[in-house]
Amino acid sequence: MSRVVILGAGISGHAAAAYARKWLGRGDTVTRAHVSKVEKDRVYYETLDGAQREQEFDFAMLLPPFSGVGLRAYGRDGSEITDRLFLPNDFMRVDADYTARPYEK
Repeated sequence: MSRVVILGAGISGHAAAAYARKWLGRGDTVTRAHVSKVEKDRVYYETLDGAQREQEFDFAMLLPPFSGVGLRAYGRDGSEITDRLFLPNDFMRVDADYTARPYEK
């Protein structure tokens, strides 16, 4: 048996899968899948291509799909600017400077 991470169908798997592999150190990472059943040492899931699969495990971490709330944004002139402010998964784009500074600044 092994450790397994299953990332929900809504998650774009590259960054999350890399994090999961690093966190686990070993084991399998399944991305873009939907878990249908979990037993004591086995998980059953379906991938986006419709394949029904199962995997034994001794430790599993299941991350559900997630996305933003689907807001729409409009410029002052009334034109829609949603694609400039939000990513395809509906999370807001963040362009911030997180450089550490003294409290006074």
